Amino acid sequence: MVGVVNTIHLIFSIFRFVGYACEWWEHRQSRVRRGRKSPIMDWSDLKACMRRNCVPPSFKINQEQMCETIEFNRIGKTFIKKKVKFFYRENEFKEKLQKFLSEKKEREIQRRWDEKLRAIEEKEEELAEREEYKRKRREDKRREQEEIKKDEKIKR
Repeated sequence: MVGVVNTIHLIFSIFRFVGYACEWWEHRQSRVRRGRKSPIMDWSDLKACMRRNCVPPSFKINQEQMCETIEFNRIGKTFIKKKVKFFYRENEFKEKLQKFLSEKKEREIQRRWDEKLRAIEEKEEELAEREEYKRKRREDKRREQEEIKKDEKIKR
């Protein structure tokens, strides 16, 4: 069955020849009839024969260059993908670093604020203690004066 398909493919391809391809085929067939060439029996033989006779040697070089270009493009695309991935990771790192630094700055501001509040509270406590001390001193003085007055009254 595969041989029949290849033969049909061969016949269909030959009937589509025009121009130089048609001339080349007729010339080749005349050489086959004279016994100078072997007949083409299937599609793979036709492809090989056409590549030998119709494809210029520069095409092979161009084909190799094209393969190299394709490989270079593949490598380039891989490099670009890695670069883009790197940029995403770099941006992610920068965002995390910025977040960390802003949190650190906020913590530092909060720490300083807490220190100032503690200092104010300590001063308030100190002032309250001084006021309490002054109040006690006044009260003690008042008591002393009252005692002195009582003593003077008693002495009189």
